[in-house]
This record gives sequence, C-alpha cells and structure tokens, in this order.
Amino acid sequence: MKNKLQRITQVLLCSFLLIILGCETEKLVTDEQTPQTKNILSAKTWFDKYESNGINYELFQNLEYNWNEANLTKSEDGTETIIVPINELKKDQTEIWSQKLYLYKLGAGAYKALLFEIYPDKDVPSGSQTIEEGNFNGYMAAWDLKTGFVRASRFKNNQVVENGIVAVVSIDKKTGKAPAILPCVDDMCQTGPGGLGDPVQLRNVNIPPKNTSTPPNGAPSAYFGPRTPVTGGTNPSGFTSPGGGGGGSGTVPPTTTVNPCESIKNQNLNPEFKAKMDVLKTKTSLKKESGFAQKKDGTFKELQNGSGGTNINSLEFTIEPDIVGYMHVHIDPYENGKYDEDGNPEQEAPIKMFSPADVQQFLLLLINAKINKIPIENIFGTMVSSTGDYTLRFTGNIEDVKTDYNWGALKSTYKAAIKKDGNELGFLKFLNDNIGIKGISLYKIKKDGKSENKTLDANNKLNTTPCQ
Repeated sequence: MKNKLQRITQVLLCSFLLIILGCETEKLVTDEQTPQTKNILSAKTWFDKYESNGINYELFQNLEYNWNEANLTKSEDGTETIIVPINELKKDQTEIWSQKLYLYKLGAGAYKALLFEIYPDKDVPSGSQTIEEGNFNGYMAAWDLKTGFVRASRFKNNQVVENGIVAVVSIDKKTGKAPAILPCVDDMCQTGPGGLGDPVQLRNVNIPPKNTSTPPNGAPSAYFGPRTPVTGGTNPSGFTSPGGGGGGSGTVPPTTTVNPCESIKNQNLNPEFKAKMDVLKTKTSLKKESGFAQKKDGTFKELQNGSGGTNINSLEFTIEPDIVGYMHVHIDPYENGKYDEDGNPEQEAPIKMFSPADVQQFLLLLINAKINKIPIENIFGTMVSSTGDYTLRFTGNIEDVKTDYNWGALKSTYKAAIKKDGNELGFLKFLNDNIGIKGISLYKIKKDGKSENKTLDANNKLNTTPCQ
C-alpha cells in the first residue's frame, strides 16, 4: 500500500511538473519572440485582413504564402520591408520564374503590399538568374493584388535596360504569335506591335485571361511588351523599393529656377512653336486627335493616331532621349455612329483638360530629362481645345517624380473630379489627391498669348494668378 501511494505521488508530481514546464515553455516562446518575428506577425495580421477585404486581382487569387520563410529587411530607400516567398502555381516545376510578396511598413500596423514576379533569362548562368546575386538578367514585374499591373522592366547585368508592361494574352492560332499587348492602354500608344517590339513570353498561366467572354485561342501566358522611356541605372533593389527606384546616374539637373511664366512667354513668341499651335487650333473640330512632339533642338515631329490610325482618341508617342515636350488637341464633341433607344445619335464628348494619360506622359518626360540631363524647365505638355489652351510645367524636386500609379484605375476618379468641380478645379484636385507630386503646375494660355497660373488655395478653391 505504501509503495502504491508512493507511485501515485510520483505520477502526480511528474504531471504537475509537466504542466508547469509546459506553461513555462509556452511563456518562454512568447517572451522570447524576436523583434523580427513580432514585426512579421504584425504584417501577417494586416495582410490577412487586406487580402480578405474585397476581390483580389484574378491572376493572384488563392496564392500560398510561405510565412515560415518570411524575412524582415530594409528596402533601398530605408523602408522597413517584409519579403514573403510564394509557393508558385506552375504548370511545369522546371520553370524558374518566382513570386515574392513585399510588405512595406508605413506606420504602426499599416503596410503597403506589392507582389513581384521574377522571370530569369534561361540562357544565362544560374548565378545570374537570381536577384540576390548582384548580376541578374531577365525580367521583373510589380503587381497590386487588388488592381493588377504596376510596372515592369528588363534587366541586363543587374541594370534596367528596358521598361514595359506585362499582360496575360493567348497565342493567335492564325498568326502563331501573341497579339499586341494592351494596345493604347494609356491612351498614348507606343509604336510597334507590342509597344516597341514583339511581345516576349515570360511564363505560362494556369487561369484564363481576365475579362474574356469567349475561350482563349491558345494557352494563356504572361507577356512583356516594351514601352519607353528606359529609366536606366535601376537595379533589382531599386525596382523593388516602394517607389520603384530612380533613374540614371551622374549629375541630376537641378530643381528648376526659371520662372515658368518666362518660359511660356518665350515659347509663345517662338515662330515655329506658334505655327504649330496655330495648326492645332484649326483641328479641334476634326473627329481625331492631332499633335506634335518637340525635340531639344527646337524641331517638331507630327504624332499619328494610335493603333495604326484606328484609335481616334489617342496618339502614338514614343519618348526618345531628346524629346522635351508634346502639344496635342482635345477635340470637340462628335457623333460616334451609335444611336440611343429613341433613335437619337450618340455623342462622344472628350474632356477639354489634361487626362491622366497626359499627366503620365508629362511625368515620363521629366524622368527622361533627368536621365539625359535636359534642363527641367524645358519640359512641357500642352493641350489645345476650342474652349482654351493649357500647358503643364514642373517647379518641384525632380527626385519626387514617379510614375508607378494604376493609370487605368484613375480614369474613373478623374472623370468624377471633373464632373464635380469642372475642368480646372477638378483637374487640380485630382492631381493633389491622387498623384501627390508637388510642383506640377497648370497654366492657361489666353487668346492674347498671355498666361495665368491655376492653383489651389488653402481652402481647396481655385486661385488664378496672371503671369507678369
């Protein structure tokens, strides 16, 4: 009996010790979480809510994130960043492309999410197929999980050599080739069947292309279509930073000190510039856009309608290294050949103010100027219409200029702003609320050749300051 009591006592004591040990072990795990682990858990909590809130972009639904391999680091610009590998959904496991989720810390419990796809060049040594080794060759694309494509570039020897877009398309059975990638997606077409060259296949895709009402002709794949300008000087670390990296190297042109009023005045006095403006003013009643691009030597080249002349509301505009500006028409309302249910002809009414695509091209011109050391005060974008002419100038810090916005998604926001507040005030509010780059300046060119600066005052009201 005594031995039995001893055994019971020993069992109870061991059980008690195990419970204590178990509690202490659990407490130890909680207490000994490293700052890195706590930060990753915080990011995961945020991301789980973000991912489940609303519909995700079709290409990236139900992804498998490997949080056990997540890594806390800093982006090139110093932003705290968490990189989460993804178990890719591949048709063939020998494929070498990869996906990574980047979470940029914005503040306590707040993050920005981008998904990056890395497509290495299959024909280079394995050491050049990873972005970590410092000699990457291939393509990279950034995606927003909610809205889709953000930016893409081709890399050679760890440097950007070409910019572009990525889209999921299918091979045309008749031609055996991929179609042009998102023609005129930004309303200012790029020349060439895929932009500036044929589309480059990046990877196979396991889901049908987005927004297709009929089955695809062939197996869908992700393709890269070149676009301009080449930012140059950006490495993979810069590309994956929150702003997408800068461009070029060497001396950056200083922030403009020339009064835009003087630049606009001198430009309007230039006989060749004035002649081109006069030509455009005669074309506002046409049913297609017209325009010119100006080079830094003062010469002009005419811009053609997009998609080989079939898209009347866009122009093909390739930003070459010596381009300093563009001038184009926003045409008057016109009948589009369709009729409403009562048999009345329908009209298209282009907005007689800079569009989001016009702003995008202006920002690309600024980046191009930075790369090619063109004075920033020489860069302009001009819009001609029957109700008024406007021009854009930049008076801010060139280092603040970026283009990684979802321009397609901004179209509806822009139209709503114009509808609510009118062309001038609506445009300025759109810039302030959605682009956020200080120094993009709007000027109206009056019929007498004088100009006036349009700005927002402290109460978000329209303020007009005549140029002296």
